[in-house]
Amino acid sequence: MKPTDLIHRYVRAMTRRGLSPNTIDKRRRSLLMFAEQVGFDATREQIEDWLDQRGLAPKSRAVWISHLGVFYRWAVSEGLLPSDPTSRIRAPKLRRRLPRPVTDKELTKLLASAAPRTRAMLLLASLAGLRCCEIATLKVDDVLAEGLLRVVGKGDKERVIPTHPEVTKALAALPMPSEGPVFGQTTAGAVSHALGEYIHGLGVAGGAHRLRHWMATRVYAETHDLRLVQELLGHASPATTAIYAGWDQAAARTAVRALKVGAA
Repeated sequence: MKPTDLIHRYVRAMTRRGLSPNTIDKRRRSLLMFAEQVGFDATREQIEDWLDQRGLAPKSRAVWISHLGVFYRWAVSEGLLPSDPTSRIRAPKLRRRLPRPVTDKELTKLLASAAPRTRAMLLLASLAGLRCCEIATLKVDDVLAEGLLRVVGKGDKERVIPTHPEVTKALAALPMPSEGPVFGQTTAGAVSHALGEYIHGLGVAGGAHRLRHWMATRVYAETHDLRLVQELLGHASPATTAIYAGWDQAAARTAVRALKVGAA
């Protein structure tokens, strides 16, 4: 079977499982690249050498290993490939990341000169905590009249979150279509690129995800409720949320300084 035919069958299988279009497209493009540069008959050593040559960061390498592993397991279970060469490939150990929210000053700077479309995206990321893929797929009828926002996240999981008044105002300032996506036919990659280019252009480090970190950190500081932050961000695990929600350093400083040494 031709690699393109194999990928086509895999895409159909993912579609039947109800995976999100964004996930399907990412996996399809990854497999097309892999098929062209390596081939599905590759050995474990050939795959590891190819990953080495690409000079990937540990997280990116882990994502590639995951994408390939899921594909090969499916192909073997369907009798389309004889074996899974990724079964003995170990993903790199990922270090625990600290939250990197933008500062209040940086966020103010970003919003001050933003055009209406960019401003709406910035506010959806910072005051609603939306991912770039969620901004790209946000539809007109997802903006609910009750002051709520319906968000379709990873794996097509839906959540409903309160809409901040500034978000409502920013969306109202847009030339809103009668139906369909709020920002027209765009992609997560296009949103990420546009916001990243704008953010870097103003001398602010990092990308759009730092805005989501800002929202998580601020809500956690106000509520000390990690479960609430988890629901707002649409995370499957509170462990993931903990990466986003920075702890209150001022409170920690006070607690540490209050420690007593020796007998009372």
